[in-house]
Amino acid sequence: MVYGDAIKKITDLITVGNIYGARQVALGMPPRIKRKRAEITKPVSVIDVSNHKARRYNSKEVMKIFVRDGFKDRYTNLRIVIPPALRLISEIIPIEFPFHKNWNENVCHSSYYDLSATIDHAVPVA
Repeated sequence: MVYGDAIKKITDLITVGNIYGARQVALGMPPRIKRKRAEITKPVSVIDVSNHKARRYNSKEVMKIFVRDGFKDRYTNLRIVIPPALRLISEIIPIEFPFHKNWNENVCHSSYYDLSATIDHAVPVA
């Protein structure tokens, strides 16, 4: 099962009240994603950063960028998930899909590292 599809299956099962099924899917997920760089199929937007002081985006701007990109990582072409959606899964099935407030790698489910959507790609750090 593709990693992002597993998250969708978990959310679908939770939606219909099948918590046991969601737990089983979470337990069956692979430990980490093997990332391969994908060929970028659409041109990368050019953003003027000359007057850019800090990366501050409101929720509407963030969602607009994620929708524009099709909720896919531009470099690996993997499906990404917004962190609040992952947190909701952790609230419902905390044993099988754990979360740690400091993202402790020994505690947090690997989906937080492999699938979390971030806006970093809009304005590069470097």
